[in-house]
Amino acid sequence: MPSWTLSARPQRYMATGRYRTTCEHDLAGIDHCGARHHPGRQHHTYRTALSPPAANRRTHATLREINIPAHAHQLKALADRFEAFRTELASTAPPTGTDGLHQLTRHLRTSHELTFETLTQLTALNGSQATRMNGALAALDCLAQIVQQAGLVSENLTAAVSANAYDGTSWSPAQDADVIGRGLRHLDARNAIATQLAETCPTLEICAEGCRIVSDHLTEHFPRPAPSQTRARAVGAAALPGGRPRPAR
Repeated sequence: MPSWTLSARPQRYMATGRYRTTCEHDLAGIDHCGARHHPGRQHHTYRTALSPPAANRRTHATLREINIPAHAHQLKALADRFEAFRTELASTAPPTGTDGLHQLTRHLRTSHELTFETLTQLTALNGSQATRMNGALAALDCLAQIVQQAGLVSENLTAAVSANAYDGTSWSPAQDADVIGRGLRHLDARNAIATQLAETCPTLEICAEGCRIVSDHLTEHFPRPAPSQTRARAVGAAALPGGRPRPAR
């Protein structure tokens, strides 16, 4: 079965430069007849969603009809948001203390929003007519793994919250007066936060690339209707009372 795999270890996976190749290879290996090509061995065929087993025909008959081109556009925009978030984190000089907490809170909010938006796209496409296209299972698996990867970004950010240095009265008054010790504590926290932020950047790049690949695959199989066709349907629907199209003569 075709699958798009997003690595759980983004640094090592990104270093290989294979994360996009893996996704595109799985698409290229599926022809219009549902044949998966394996170099150096006999081709194998499998039943695709275009010709579902008899047991699943009832399920396919009740698929929700959604606006696939609109979701493809939203995935493209979501990829841009992942990329913009990656750029923001890469260019951030991490503060510590109260300022650092406020900044990390904003980053965590953005990370949770991106995770939720990806999950929303997965929920919309699952159970819709998009599942009939070749490679639909791979597309859904890819979105599910993007949700996981976006969750790992939140995990790094919560680790940065834990590594942050906070100021307050300690158990020992002598420690409160130790300015050098306080400075070293904040320096260690700044280095730890910078490490956590750096680890999020490859993961966010994987998320952005995965969204673009799924978006391109949806656009290929469900192209946006031409404006002339859209206007023609609207005129036909308004030709008769009640929105019924005028019968052909």
